[in-house]
Amino acid sequence: GWCEGGSPLHIRFPEAVRLSKRLHRANPVTGLRRSLRKISAELAAAGHMMVRKYRGSEVPRPFNPATIKRMIEGPMPSSDGTW
Repeated sequence: GWCEGGSPLHIRFPEAVRLSKRLHRANPVTGLRRSLRKISAELAAAGHMMVRKYRGSEVPRPFNPATIKRMIEGPMPSSDGTW
């Protein structure tokens, strides 16, 4: 287990991390990247949401742009499902 905080993002949301890294890549034609907010919206549209506990119930919410940045800068999840 982990001492402080929760488990790393690449462990909790491996598919969302893979998709966010793919969406962050620069477009080969224009050379532009998507914004973190746009990546968050595309993850939400693909069904990848963060669950937030609010007054005893769990509410799915889109990923925060700061969380998307941590996903992009963090390690890539392993393809075999282990860490």
